[in-house]
Amino acid sequence: PEMIAVARRRPASAGRPRYLAADALRLPFADERFDLVTAAFGVRNLEDLDAGLAEMARVTRRGGRIAVLEFGRPASAWLRALYRPYLHWWLPRAGGWITGEPGSYRYLSNSIPAFADQEGLRTRLRAAGLQPVSRRDFSGGIASLHVAVRRPG
Repeated sequence: PEMIAVARRRPASAGRPRYLAADALRLPFADERFDLVTAAFGVRNLEDLDAGLAEMARVTRRGGRIAVLEFGRPASAWLRALYRPYLHWWLPRAGGWITGEPGSYRYLSNSIPAFADQEGLRTRLRAAGLQPVSRRDFSGGIASLHVAVRRPG
């Protein structure tokens, strides 16, 4: 609700979007309502990832797409060696110092490693009836975009 309140105060760039706060595990939309359903850095926070992905698939039309941008695991050993201390030490301290909310950054540094890696998320998307699933890594795999298609028929 707080994010929606901020968004409502900003000018809309194209038309007037409709904002809605809802339970991601029980979306208030009809089956096959949307051509595209997206989530950015949000599915990691779902109480039940599989149920959330199934719900996203339910509201996506057959042949429609689901795009999930989420944190991943760096592929190279040297980047992992740099990323771990950044994630667990630098990020919580710097983020907390800048924003005054260190708890949010401690949560982030704990929730990212606890979440599925890129292959794990791909497997879960497929289990939700989405195929094919393509993936593009960013920043060496620190973030990944998965784009999946809801199977026709």
